[in-house]
Amino acid sequence: MSGGARTEDRPREAVSVLVVRDSPFQVLMVRRNGVGMFADAFVFPGGAVEASDRATAGIGPDPAEDARRRAASRETQEEAGIRLERLEPFARWITPVGAPRRWDTWFYLATARAGEVARPDGAEVLEAVWVEPGLVVDDRERRIVFPTLANLMLLAQSASTAAAFAAAASRPRLAVVPEVVRSPEGRLARIPPEAGYPIREHFTPAENDNKS
Repeated sequence: MSGGARTEDRPREAVSVLVVRDSPFQVLMVRRNGVGMFADAFVFPGGAVEASDRATAGIGPDPAEDARRRAASRETQEEAGIRLERLEPFARWITPVGAPRRWDTWFYLATARAGEVARPDGAEVLEAVWVEPGLVVDDRERRIVFPTLANLMLLAQSASTAAAFAAAASRPRLAVVPEVVRSPEGRLARIPPEAGYPIREHFTPAENDNKS
């Protein structure tokens, strides 16, 4: 197939949802089970965009976006028992070429419907907690992978739900593709300054490299 990426090089589309609330300003995070590449990591609810999401997508100007939004709502409800009220684009990260598994992850900012209570599904997700973004980034007890950490730090620049949505709407839409440098000591991932994040690089020690 000339002129296009090989099938194994094409990242799989996924979504990650930053559900926020006020008083105090918090975001919902979930802890994955002990299996897979995100084992025991604290992340935002989310997962792959499935064929069923595309099959039920609308026929409007952007069916792909509709499918992603359906996936975001479905995954958040499946993993944390939360139904969403508002959902807007927040960021996009693409795993660099050469990684054993690649994802094209669309991050969304969201609010829950009134009265919703977070409940982990007990299978994929073992814990669901509301955290203040600015505090959890310094929590050494929780395993947080670089894309999650970077977006937590970006979210922490806002002090309320309204401010977070306004900031997200004003940012340019840029797909972030980290540059990865490996050494015997571990792995260093860098993102470009134009991405607008308060963090530019992240080092993973060699003993933890197979988990990130």
